[in-house]
Amino acid sequence: MKLKNIIAAIASVAVFAGCQTEPMVGSFADFELNKTFISIPLEGGSSEIAITAADAWEVTKHYDTGKKDDDKKAIMDYAPSWITLSATSGAAGQSSLTITAEATTSGREVELQLKSGSKLQHIVVRQGSVEAEEATAAEVNAGPDGKTYIVEGTVTSIVNTTYGNWYMVDKAGDEVYIYGTLDKNGKTKNFLSLGLEVGDVVKVSGPKTTYNGTVELVDVTVLSIQKALLKIESVEPQEVSKEGGDVTVKVTIKGKGVYAEVPADVDWISYKKTVFKAGVPTLFEKNPADTAILSFSVVPNEGLMPRTATIGLSSSDSKSITFSVSQKSNAPDVKPIADAIADGFAHVHGTVMAICARGYILADESGAMLAYYGSAFDAGKYKIGDEIEIVDTFAAYNYGLQMSCDGKADGFVLENKIKEGNGTVTYPEPVVLTSEKVDEIIASIDGKDKTKATDAIKIQYVEITGTPKKSGNYTNIYLDGYDAGDFSAYQLPAEFDLASKLDKKVVIRGYLQSISGGKHLNIVFTSMEDAQ
Repeated sequence: MKLKNIIAAIASVAVFAGCQTEPMVGSFADFELNKTFISIPLEGGSSEIAITAADAWEVTKHYDTGKKDDDKKAIMDYAPSWITLSATSGAAGQSSLTITAEATTSGREVELQLKSGSKLQHIVVRQGSVEAEEATAAEVNAGPDGKTYIVEGTVTSIVNTTYGNWYMVDKAGDEVYIYGTLDKNGKTKNFLSLGLEVGDVVKVSGPKTTYNGTVELVDVTVLSIQKALLKIESVEPQEVSKEGGDVTVKVTIKGKGVYAEVPADVDWISYKKTVFKAGVPTLFEKNPADTAILSFSVVPNEGLMPRTATIGLSSSDSKSITFSVSQKSNAPDVKPIADAIADGFAHVHGTVMAICARGYILADESGAMLAYYGSAFDAGKYKIGDEIEIVDTFAAYNYGLQMSCDGKADGFVLENKIKEGNGTVTYPEPVVLTSEKVDEIIASIDGKDKTKATDAIKIQYVEITGTPKKSGNYTNIYLDGYDAGDFSAYQLPAEFDLASKLDKKVVIRGYLQSISGGKHLNIVFTSMEDAQ
């Protein structure tokens, strides 16, 4: 071929190549994106991605919105809450996806996943700069998803040694969950190579996300590790009976000695001794940790309140660590309400079943009582379903069993909320109060002492169908054709508008609490509705 023909051929190839369309950035033969990385400024904005797909496509990765549905399950969406997608799916052929982010004050980043047929494409969305920011655990938990943080804390538990899932607690005592830890080469599934142990102080960097309501730092990079020289092996808090006794705690140590620090104001715990056991070197562990077992003596608790103390342990070569010792109160043993009445001074556990303006009804499987607080009662501190223990002396007022928790009566010692309620309970089948049943209840107090706990009526869940009517300064509820007894609302909360039901028949459920004037049965309301 002549030289001029060769030059012409090369030129034609160059022209042909120059006319071709640039290939898509994210490119499979049948699923292409014109860009897989978009950057949005801090002041917010949008970016459009062109999609070419042989099959229909959809966004497949889901994120926690931080909200919950009526069943308290996490509400998931196709993108984190700071991103809006113009579409979450599209048909085969040409389409587009617009990604919008609102203004923010700090950088963040997230990865979205699209699927078409068997092909996956990933889009990185970055807003502002994603330089890692040093933060406390509380700031991480409160911060925006997608932002990268640097946080330091102590390893408290390791839950997965393949991916590296573990918990850390910072100096303030706040916790962060680490979901995935990269090794020294930035690779996953090699957590054990880092040698992290419970008690180590670690600084990490990684992006925050929220999954099923749990805040996570994902695939973190370990910036530093400070090995624990002193570590408590028996990490559970120590509990001692009211009679007192000995407490032991085992620690491992690579430092020089271990020292116990009982606070000066704790006079009921004293240090006894420490027994050391030297570590045995092996082929794999040339410098094994020694073991120290420290013993403490706890004197009997003669008070009626439980008590707790924090004991410090330190070594000359490490930071101090602590463990807690709690001792039960010198209160009576817990008894069912019905069995404890005869004891007078008693310790009971129960569930809050009804709340009025002066206290609440506490019930267990054996019976119920009124925890009476008087005019100082703060109903906002309690919920239906709260589980509470009380140590107090049983008494009665108008044949109503109660403990006087207002602090004015002798003997009130303790109220402790064991578990928070959710506002609902399952009530027992109510006793329907007919005229015959009311006659029976009124007759049961004949010859009894209305201030004596053992003479009190049984506090029970009841139902009445009656008509509210004015009686002087009071509103009483009357059964049809019956005037030997009536009902009154005991310290009715504001949410029950009894005045609006005057002369209208209603169905009321609640706890029969006491009897005043020999014929007025007092009810702590749980519900009120119009009779059908």
